[in-house]
Amino acid sequence: MNILKIIPFFIFSLSYAYEKIDFIGQISDQQAASAVSVVKYEEKTYLLSLAQVFVYDSSFSQISKISLKPGAYSAIALGENRVYVLDRENACVHAYSLGGEYLFTFASKGSKNGQLSDPSDIKYFSGKIYVANKGSNRIEIFDKEGIYFYGFNLMSKDGLKKISPSKITLDRSGFIYVCDSSLGIVQKYDYSGRLLSEKNIQASALAVNSKGIIYSANEKDGKIKELDRDLSEISSFGTKGKGKFEFLSFADLETDEQDRLIAADPKNRKIMILELENSKYESPLAQSESYDFLRFEPGETYQVSAFSFSPLENGIVYYDLKAKKTYSISEGLKKDFIPYGETEGAVREPADMVFYNGKIYISDTGNSRAQIFSAEGKYDSFFGGKTGFLEKSKEGKFSYPSAVACDSKGKIYVADSATSLVQAFSKDGIFLFTVGPDVGGTKLLKISDIKTDDENKLYILDSELKKVFTADSNGKYISSWSVSNLSKPVSFAYDKKGYFYFLDKENSNVAVYDKNGNYLASFFARGKGIREFYEPVSLKISKGKLYVSDPANSKIASYSLFYAPPKPQNLSASASQENISLSWSVSAPNLAEKFEIYRGQSADKMEKIEDVKSASYKDSQLQNSSTYYYKIASVSGSDKSYSDTVSVYFKGKEPVVQENKPETQEDIKNKPPVEIIPVELNYIFSANYKYYMENPIGKILVKNNTEEKFSNIKVSFFLKDYMDFPSDIILPGLDAKTSSYAELKATLNNKILTINEDTPVQAQITVSYYRDGQEKENKINKPVKILSKNAITWDNTERIANFITVKDTPVYAFSRAVLSQKTKFAEFKNLDDNVIMAAVIWHNLSEYPITYIADPSNPYSSVKGSAEFITDTVQFPRNTLKLKSGDCDDLTVLISTLLESAGASVKILDYPGHIALMFETQAEDISEVGLPDNLIIKQDNKYYVPVETTMLGKSFYDSVSYAAQMYKNAQDNVKVVDLKKAMSKFEPVTLPDMSEEFPLPAGTSEKIKSELKDISDKKFEFYEKTYKEGLKANPEDMSAYVNLGVLYSGYGKLEEAEKIFKQLLEKDEANPAALNNMGNVYYVKKEYAKAAQYYEKAAKLDPFDENIFLNAARAYLKLGKKEEASIFAQKAVQINPQAKSVADSLIK
Repeated sequence: MNILKIIPFFIFSLSYAYEKIDFIGQISDQQAASAVSVVKYEEKTYLLSLAQVFVYDSSFSQISKISLKPGAYSAIALGENRVYVLDRENACVHAYSLGGEYLFTFASKGSKNGQLSDPSDIKYFSGKIYVANKGSNRIEIFDKEGIYFYGFNLMSKDGLKKISPSKITLDRSGFIYVCDSSLGIVQKYDYSGRLLSEKNIQASALAVNSKGIIYSANEKDGKIKELDRDLSEISSFGTKGKGKFEFLSFADLETDEQDRLIAADPKNRKIMILELENSKYESPLAQSESYDFLRFEPGETYQVSAFSFSPLENGIVYYDLKAKKTYSISEGLKKDFIPYGETEGAVREPADMVFYNGKIYISDTGNSRAQIFSAEGKYDSFFGGKTGFLEKSKEGKFSYPSAVACDSKGKIYVADSATSLVQAFSKDGIFLFTVGPDVGGTKLLKISDIKTDDENKLYILDSELKKVFTADSNGKYISSWSVSNLSKPVSFAYDKKGYFYFLDKENSNVAVYDKNGNYLASFFARGKGIREFYEPVSLKISKGKLYVSDPANSKIASYSLFYAPPKPQNLSASASQENISLSWSVSAPNLAEKFEIYRGQSADKMEKIEDVKSASYKDSQLQNSSTYYYKIASVSGSDKSYSDTVSVYFKGKEPVVQENKPETQEDIKNKPPVEIIPVELNYIFSANYKYYMENPIGKILVKNNTEEKFSNIKVSFFLKDYMDFPSDIILPGLDAKTSSYAELKATLNNKILTINEDTPVQAQITVSYYRDGQEKENKINKPVKILSKNAITWDNTERIANFITVKDTPVYAFSRAVLSQKTKFAEFKNLDDNVIMAAVIWHNLSEYPITYIADPSNPYSSVKGSAEFITDTVQFPRNTLKLKSGDCDDLTVLISTLLESAGASVKILDYPGHIALMFETQAEDISEVGLPDNLIIKQDNKYYVPVETTMLGKSFYDSVSYAAQMYKNAQDNVKVVDLKKAMSKFEPVTLPDMSEEFPLPAGTSEKIKSELKDISDKKFEFYEKTYKEGLKANPEDMSAYVNLGVLYSGYGKLEEAEKIFKQLLEKDEANPAALNNMGNVYYVKKEYAKAAQYYEKAAKLDPFDENIFLNAARAYLKLGKKEEASIFAQKAVQINPQAKSVADSLIK
């Protein structure tokens, strides 16, 4: 080994851009002559040479080596104490420990996303592995366990050339730099694959330092260029040659944690380490924050070929189609489980099985029934059976039971893909009801899977429609959402955290959506390794693990799911005389297992003081006249995410001056052995009575005044008349002369709802313990004020959820009567269903009439803006309907309740001094809402319509306009409260039944129809103006022509539509969209021959749009030409097999 070391700070070249270029040292040995890739990691240098990785210490002496599997290697990356080696020949990545132990391999050869073709470079950054996929012109990103995450295509800025990445590097902000040595192009991308910058630079290798200076090495001239963050050249150094400080080749460039540059020059048989100083940028780039909310960790893999399966308590049960047997595997032991056959207790080709609550539920497909077994495989019972040929009713019978699901109430759902039905049964197999084949106005085509969630909602996956349909526990349709970005969704599962996992068989990956149908991410790629799937068929989640069956790969693979804890946001701290109140929010509360409270008297020195479950805390262990600093940690597993730090000054109570006398023996005698000291026990909200079952009503301090230790001290809390029994908690132990806090919870009865005015009562607190073998107790009575059932304080707006009494009988009856009118307005197809429904509710309340009256005693604005403890009142919806009036919060509660009852999700808009609401629409695109864009609020990829409730009696459109303007003016100061989430915390009260009914006002239909027409007209005017202005600004904007023509057509203005499409065709006679839409115009005008003519022209220009061919088929059917129609329908199916059901319905 020949290692050249020269004293630091030897300046071998100087350019105007550099303050200094220092030679630090170099590796010059046999391995350097065949160097391919070099990385600095934790004071060691790792060099890839042929099929080995050589390790050098800080003095550049070789200390060890790692021998690799056979292959042709192109690069290495280091991270997570692992060495990742890119195998170009086998198109995969091998992972080794730093000590050289082989760990695992991931990725495979192919052209699909996540597969590799001639991979050229690899880098590790922030828990992810980036691979330059040269043959596929892509960057592929994997997690640290080798599970495919995502990727993106590489194109030149002009969109004309595909980029073949030869080298890549990343800066500390996560920006990705790519060079294509054949095209002489260097590019910069953000983490999502968006091209930010491009320069024509000939580069053989790339590196970047902590300040964002990019180094580009060109083998042709032996120079290293220095580029700024926009890829503009700053300077260069070096020259081509064999001299000591010259270069002949650049196999790799790398920077280390000290920003030293490492250049691999195998032709000169050296690895050179340089230190460069440049004052272009003073500060380093911001460190990238992780974008991931989820990671997978490979677990146990079962080497079996499973047609269907289910995880068990400890192992799995599965059906082997070839062997025609059902097996179980537990602790490595495989055994026969359920026999094959037609008799009871035997199964044939079961398509699905679910382990739930100690039992296994099987859709026994081959026998057209469902069967129940114990966890040990013992037969329990069956229900169902094949539908008879002459049987009209399918209730309780099956043709092809393909999926099964259970909910927490014992209900069993069985999906039948042959009949497109989901049937519900009791836990004993008694038929209850059917969902389908028509769900929410859509006919189900192919049910692939069904699941339930923690709210006992039913979810149905239709793989042909690529949609998920949601129903409540009674089978009533709630909503649907699309999974159209999946190629072939065949199975899905719910994780009990608010997320659904979908198995896409075509792409061999798993996609994750939230419960609102928002796509979040996808994982995995096609392959035959542990971390890939070949032809997966089924997916399950159990106990925090994901299981995927891949029979073509002969495996069921399991992966532990780890969620990143959401960062606590909006941390606020406010001080009273007694304590400091903290509150915060998190975007996904269900991902936080707990919150840790940190406190200190300086920002840089804080200690954990408490763990809590909810997003609030009161700190009373404080010193007067002190400033405190707080931060919150959200915890999930071993991961934590911290909030920003806040500070607050605590003044405390004014001290009482008294003579400081030592405690006498007489004082001690006058105290009970175990003393009760009330700390917090002041107010009880009647409407919040359900909340106190799980959350404290107050806090006491239990003090041991003796020299003895007491165990199992029972603390009881009781409110006479308002509790049936005391609520007890046990303090496990209390040492001599010590104290312990006890939180008091209470199970309150419904009598508390009879309190109409704030009422002081006596609470009894009892401490029971054993002393000298005898039970002792100490009791105190503490006055506490029960606030009226209508009382609320606005320190936490979520409390309003107590008053959203959706299930209150008279309110529910009123809402059903109102919503029954909705069918009268089916003609307004250009308006969102929820907008129509809201207008119907609005006008019925206006005509009832409900009148806005400001609260004369405590207006919302004064209560909300006060720093004092002031209670406001909110009427229950039944009372507002009875009184026919209310203030802004009363009307907001009433309308929110009616909207939620109708299935529209509501969010409360809490402004400083005012309160309003917005409701969610069903629109997937903003143009489908039915209102001008400037009146619509987009949040979480959903479209909401705001409503100013105090304008009842005026037009619905005016209330929306006013509310939208208010939101626009104050959106930085508005707090948005999700009612559904709030209701899970502050449950609505259960009011006593009442016989009073609230009849609907007469004569509202015409006013509603007039309002809806006005809204529809305003939508038309808005979009017509928008598209016309777009054409005025750019007369060549073809999409604006199409949009304007479609708008006219949708509103029945066929002549105007025809005129627009003709204008477009004059400019672009080969525009398939214009031709297709012209055909639509003639079809509506019943000029079917012209329609068919235009459809044919469009089909020739766009032969890959199945919808054009289906349109042509419809036109030819109208002309009586069934043979021509059949040809076009068959062509549509060839383009997209999912169009078969539509085509079949046309050509009967």
